[in-house]
Amino acid sequence: MLGQRPNVHFYSAAKSRGLSSSNGDLSTLEPIPDGSFRDPSSATFSSCVPRSPGHKLSRWISTGVGCSPLFGVSCITPLLAAEEPMARTTAIARPGENRCAYSTDLAARVNPCKVTNEDSAGGFSIFESVIPSHSGPPLHLHHREDEWFYVLAGDFVFEVDGKQTPLPAGGSILAPRRLSHRWANTSEDEGRVIIMLQPGGFEGFFDELFKVIAKSPLVDRAELGGLFAKYDMELLGPAIYATPPTFSPKS
Repeated sequence: MLGQRPNVHFYSAAKSRGLSSSNGDLSTLEPIPDGSFRDPSSATFSSCVPRSPGHKLSRWISTGVGCSPLFGVSCITPLLAAEEPMARTTAIARPGENRCAYSTDLAARVNPCKVTNEDSAGGFSIFESVIPSHSGPPLHLHHREDEWFYVLAGDFVFEVDGKQTPLPAGGSILAPRRLSHRWANTSEDEGRVIIMLQPGGFEGFFDELFKVIAKSPLVDRAELGGLFAKYDMELLGPAIYATPPTFSPKS
């Protein structure tokens, strides 16, 4: 009922849903019959706004017409939101194109970057990777990135936190940071996967890795371990297949 103070359960729910009041005290919010809330310390309902993780708003100016519930959270329509800088430029990569200034032709050919760290203002990086038959990375984990895979062609097996999942073309899987994982192309032909890493910046690792592979596909384990450590990863064990990758000249 309007004017009746919400109880302690409401305070907890409002806090968990990211609501705020103009004076910072959730106890001043009053529920109203339509399921939203009124802030009596404000001339409008402009302070009843959700705060979404990773999206910091420094100022809101409301229409002053009131709040209405949206997805279970009371909110208002902002006229102005001053927010952190975000990517505002379209990033286009046509078939076969690479947007990263790799130092080797091999990296650009078999691991083209479709969205760079700069394109996304640090949000993520996306790659289209050619994976030779019966090859894939060794067992490792990332301390910094979450890694998402989408199979474009071929049959793959992904092992995340000790559990193996076979995936054909059209399948996808997320390997969260700090969980060990490895994967491999189980097909007799080359396969392709889309790899997205969040946050962005993994171009540097791939650039250095393919410089090493361009010299010899048989990469020294100590050298590989040092490269992983440089990019805040841990090399934990062998790949699913022991054979080194052999890339086709037409990849």
